[in-house]
Amino acid sequence: MIKRFYWIVLVFCLACGKDELPPRETTLLENWEIKETISPWLFNFSDKTQFVNEWVGFRTGPFLYKTTDGGRNFTGIFEMPYSPNPPAFFALDEQQLWLTSTRLEEDNKSPQGIVYRSKDGGETWEVFERKNTFFERISFSSPTRGFAYAVEYTGSLNDQFQLFETIDGGETWNPTSVDFSRVNLIQFLWKTEDLGFIIGLDGAHYRTIDGGETWTPFRSNPSGGESFFYPVDADRYYEMRLTETIQGNWANRTETRLDQPIYILSQTGQDVIGFLLDEGCLPYTPCKNWLMSSKDGGVTWEKHLGISFDNILRREQEIRSGLVFISDRNSANMIQIMKK
Repeated sequence: MIKRFYWIVLVFCLACGKDELPPRETTLLENWEIKETISPWLFNFSDKTQFVNEWVGFRTGPFLYKTTDGGRNFTGIFEMPYSPNPPAFFALDEQQLWLTSTRLEEDNKSPQGIVYRSKDGGETWEVFERKNTFFERISFSSPTRGFAYAVEYTGSLNDQFQLFETIDGGETWNPTSVDFSRVNLIQFLWKTEDLGFIIGLDGAHYRTIDGGETWTPFRSNPSGGESFFYPVDADRYYEMRLTETIQGNWANRTETRLDQPIYILSQTGQDVIGFLLDEGCLPYTPCKNWLMSSKDGGVTWEKHLGISFDNILRREQEIRSGLVFISDRNSANMIQIMKK
């Protein structure tokens, strides 16, 4: 008993006089649960996966595929239309689905943008067309209001991608006045039906708090370098850069810097989950990673064993706060991380 007491005192005193303790390393995730699924998937389309809840998700490939068991099995529900350009897909929920394709007219110069809409989970589809348009990415905040990253060809060499909007569920599309000239688009990100962000390679460019009726420009990364943006709510955000992660607040522009690059996956309440990437691994992969968790809103962190994916960055989808799916580009592996 005496020797054991001295050992405890020694360990305790090793930390005496230090301002901060390093992250506690442990394999135990106290507030999060990790599930790995390996689906029977033989094609390299796994980065085209979108889940709408814990069980239901969709993948694009030769068919539009659907899973109802969390990614363990996928079934083809609609043969994808031929398109010389990659199709775009978006699922608002289990029933409301959209697909795009491109058809070249006989002169092979006039692209016809085609939008497919289903209101019954892919059982039936409506088809709408827009001349001289290519839809690269689409997203919807409601069954009627949606947005597209698209280009309208006029024959000019100055034709550029713009933000298009629909207010009738995809039947008609019109360009908006939002300036996309400096946006290298990665995704439309919706936290709620009203709160959404337009994310580029260098962070967030626009925010909406009214479902996309208006978009407010803001720049979280004035340096212009590559970064990874995660919004907590309408005001608070994390942004991972090359060697650090920023905790910011849009209301008063205060910032806290974490001197390690933590790639945030999800936050619910005070519980946060993310990846710690080894210094210098960006932008090259594969790189060693560690799971990081915080129980106090990102103030202190615990270090856990990582997930063996070669390419983690931008392969995740937060279904809701506390539920994240990560799919691997080149394999059938899929990870689900859920708040306990």
